[in-house]
Amino acid sequence: MNLCDANKAVSAEVKNFVLNVHDVKEESITDYLVWKWREADDRFKYIDIHTFTRQEESTTTGADFQLQLWLVGKTHHLPLVFQAKKLTKKYAAYHAMLNYPFGTQSQLTTILSYAQATGHIPFYMFYGVADSETTADCCGAQVFDTSVFMADAHVVKRFADGHHGKRIAKNALLGAARPFSCMFCCQPNLRNMQYVYSKKWFLTFINDDERYKNENLPDYVTQLVDVDSSELGAETVPGLITRYELSVFRAVAVYDLRDSAWPWNIG
Repeated sequence: MNLCDANKAVSAEVKNFVLNVHDVKEESITDYLVWKWREADDRFKYIDIHTFTRQEESTTTGADFQLQLWLVGKTHHLPLVFQAKKLTKKYAAYHAMLNYPFGTQSQLTTILSYAQATGHIPFYMFYGVADSETTADCCGAQVFDTSVFMADAHVVKRFADGHHGKRIAKNALLGAARPFSCMFCCQPNLRNMQYVYSKKWFLTFINDDERYKNENLPDYVTQLVDVDSSELGAETVPGLITRYELSVFRAVAVYDLRDSAWPWNIG
């Protein structure tokens, strides 16, 4: 299965899960996502941090990031960090959700601060169900086949700050996002680059920064690239979690795209 089809298949699996398990929380959807991703594509490897830490929220940062994802290309890599939110109702308390907890924006501020300090690219993962009025699309991809969307955390902050009003529709948020599979399906022509984040980050973002060369990958990422996560062993993983302060994540994943026809494969 090629890179695009693999990610479309995973997104379709997540949609079925969300539709059929109505009360499922974001944490469980993330667990299901990484599990199905690993099943669909052996280039995807992950550590379920939560199984080792059993912490719903970090005691040091006050945040539980859903996913740290490293896209490793031929010579460069992209480190992404995600917070997840579930969007199923046409209207809900989405403004309060983005200002979690208690109107403080602490969760949103934390992911932006973490990204700035560590060089990660911050996104919100919206687990949403499209309807006839949903307009978020990419390269002609059908939004009805997915429940996994990604939105720039800086754009999300504008919603949280009230720039789009305090009664926020699901489709307003999905309209500011793109199907996750876009990263692997859209060819890098000028039109698509305008709305698949590449113009701002995925190429220009890394070209001027030595941190994004593969020789600067952290040890735990290179280990995941080279071996299956199950081979790291129960004794190795806790040490990596402690050393690299990975307990703030629910899962840490690496997508090995070095030999793949990834549209944004650097080098």
